Amino acid sequence: MGSLWMALNTLWEKVEKISSEIIWWNLFLLLERQEFSLENFMPSKIPV
Repeated sequence: MGSLWMALNTLWEKVEKISSEIIWWNLFLLLERQEFSLENFMPSKIPV
């Protein structure tokens, strides 16, 4: 019983790590895409 629990625990940790990496990667891509679209709408050269 103990070894099965350890195996499930290890598997869950791996799944948790992978899913969190996917979430962070999606957030990164989303932010990058938003910045890119903002650059398109904002003037690139602002007079000083």
